[in-house]
Amino acid sequence: IELKRKLVEYDELKVQNKDLIDQINRLSTQTSIAEAKPKQFELVKISGSQNLFSSDPVLRLAISSENEVFVGEPVYYDKNSLFGFVDRIEGNTAFVIPFYSPRLDFNIPVQNLSDTSQKGFIQKIDKGRIAIRNVSKDVGINSGDLWVTTSDVAEVPSGLIVGVVKSSRISDDQGFQELEIDPQF
Repeated sequence: IELKRKLVEYDELKVQNKDLIDQINRLSTQTSIAEAKPKQFELVKISGSQNLFSSDPVLRLAISSENEVFVGEPVYYDKNSLFGFVDRIEGNTAFVIPFYSPRLDFNIPVQNLSDTSQKGFIQKIDKGRIAIRNVSKDVGINSGDLWVTTSDVAEVPSGLIVGVVKSSRISDDQGFQELEIDPQF
């Protein structure tokens, strides 16, 4: 009986996942967001900490001979999810820092995919969580909203998926709200 219940739950999750993919495709078509072209990276090993959510993770990625890779270039995961940026290159290995690393020297502007008036910036990681800050407290935020990059900085292509909203918190003293997100990689 428990296994049957689990199968029903999995079937429901499959339907929800298909609905989310269909929604993303419709919104991408409506907003003319071009799909990011992924580089052919192969994960080799995580340098230093084994935890992607440590205070300063760095990953080593093997570079395919078919690709030219440059320092500062964004790295995508699964076609259009932002993963990080190339920090340095040594031979056929690219050292990549995730988008939430405190080592990035620029803010990454993001927006709600379904309501582009909702904008904010990626906040550096803190105690294993990634947040979007400077979101107007006047906009309604829903758990599960998908947030993507904007075209406001040259370093990051627009339309790359950053994550989905897990929760929101309004900061009384600053007039903004902060969103906790689950990254999508």
